[in-house]
Amino acid sequence: MGSSSDQWGEGLRDNFYVGRIVKLRPGSKAGVVESISTGRRIPFEWPLVRVIGADNYDSLRPGMEVGFDVSWTSKGLRVSVLKVFAAESEVLGGQDPGGPNPPSVENESNDKSL
Repeated sequence: MGSSSDQWGEGLRDNFYVGRIVKLRPGSKAGVVESISTGRRIPFEWPLVRVIGADNYDSLRPGMEVGFDVSWTSKGLRVSVLKVFAAESEVLGGQDPGGPNPPSVENESNDKSL
């Protein structure tokens, strides 16, 4: 059996563990990152986390792929560094929310062919 450090080592990118933001709490400017390799959920708090690749808390979105590092605190394991890998368009799967042909455009073209 592999040790827990072997499990964490599988999900490294640019010397960070790889995860996704799964929860954000705008009121307290806190959130939770889920590790891709282990599925473990680790909380973070905005004033206590060093962020690379994002200007402020409001630029973070659930589903963003991030790199992270952890530290032990009196409250347990916490994210100490967040590195944002994904741009907002990557979070949406590389598609414009309206899509290339919004439904209203398709309906108009279908009406004309009748």
